[in-house]
Amino acid sequence: MTKKIYPVILLFASVFVLASCVSEEDDIFDHSAAERLNAVSKVYIERLCDSPGGWVMEYYPYTDNEDMNTGVGYLIMNRFHKNQSVYTLMKNKATRNTVMNDSSAWEVITDMGPVLTYNSYNKCLGRFTDPYDDYILTPGTYDDESGKGLQGDYEFVMVDVPEGGDHIMLKGKKRGVYQRLTRVPAGTDFETYIDDMNKFRNTYFQSGARWEYSIKDHGNTYRLDRVNGGRPRIYPEGKDSTAYGWYNPYLITYYNDQYHFRFKDTVMVDGQQMEQEYAYDADADKFVGVTNAENTIEGPVPAAFFLENLSVKNARRWEMSKADADMSSDVKSLREAVVKDFKAIDCTFNAFSFTVKGDKTILRVQFRQKTSSYSWNYVFDMVQDGDNIALKYVDGEDATSSKNIELIPSLKSFVEMLSQTFVVSASTTRFNPSKLVLTSTDSKYRLLFTLYN
Repeated sequence: MTKKIYPVILLFASVFVLASCVSEEDDIFDHSAAERLNAVSKVYIERLCDSPGGWVMEYYPYTDNEDMNTGVGYLIMNRFHKNQSVYTLMKNKATRNTVMNDSSAWEVITDMGPVLTYNSYNKCLGRFTDPYDDYILTPGTYDDESGKGLQGDYEFVMVDVPEGGDHIMLKGKKRGVYQRLTRVPAGTDFETYIDDMNKFRNTYFQSGARWEYSIKDHGNTYRLDRVNGGRPRIYPEGKDSTAYGWYNPYLITYYNDQYHFRFKDTVMVDGQQMEQEYAYDADADKFVGVTNAENTIEGPVPAAFFLENLSVKNARRWEMSKADADMSSDVKSLREAVVKDFKAIDCTFNAFSFTVKGDKTILRVQFRQKTSSYSWNYVFDMVQDGDNIALKYVDGEDATSSKNIELIPSLKSFVEMLSQTFVVSASTTRFNPSKLVLTSTDSKYRLLFTLYN
């Protein structure tokens, strides 16, 4: 009985599905392909115009020379109007960091799908698409692009245009490079927006940084360096950066009240796609993966960084800031007493700084007498424990230093104050650890040290 009923049910179901398909086909083929594309184009035009503040394009020109500036990304601001005009603005290396803006025509045409085209000359897009211009931003053997240009696109296949979305995904029609439009808030001043992105990048990824950043992705750790120039190098931690590393340009944008760091390309490692975009979490002081919050970009661990830069290999010094705002009142009082006591012996106190000498960690007490500079040196043990470093005063490095600390009570008090455990933190952000704060575990003593070569 059951076996007979089942085919009957299938028969009725197949008739129902067939009827549904016929109805659907009638709806689909009511209009020609050209008519359907024209309808989609009108919808996409509306969506481009439906952002009073405009859009920022994360623009990457094509390059066959990844070592040159043609391999980095550029922000191009766009505001599309229903009268088919678009206002654009940019300020970057391609414009020698001066404002370039223009208004031109635009439309969404149908060419095997909807295509956004800047269909009259636009100076901003033209900077990357004019084949007869030579740009003074590329040095060396690639210093003449005339006849070739920077090989960018001015027509883009509209790959993904969600209604009310934060992003519109484009693909260069000629070069095939993916570009993204990100919505910016109403009332946004374009130049201010770009200046803010540059300021953020320069604060968090300092030019000439003497440190690297850490990417944690699906349980793996990678190192990230050369970030400020826009084309960072990424390589697995513990591996050779040249043999195992790769370059991936990035851009920073701002939306949903957060700064976003997004690589140009998706990267597959062992069949798994690495995170492409991160949002900056100000409270945690790190970038967090948009698709997986366990994937992060972080700056150096302050305590470890402090000690690493006192190693024999690095041989740098950490000099204590003398600005009142950078030290607690107790530290300020101790320092003022040291200054006063040195003055009493006709000397001018200059600075306290930690450095290395041979295999010893030294606190240098620097001062001047008349026109000559001197230092007394005191040996310390330093040990890291998580975010802390434990400092322990050992002795003067030489007989003179050992003798004079006993003759100047304020200096002895200062050195003994340093002989304790301090929490090490970044002055502004872990992404720029050139200034680190040492705070005693009882919060009584706060000192700021600046890194020098």
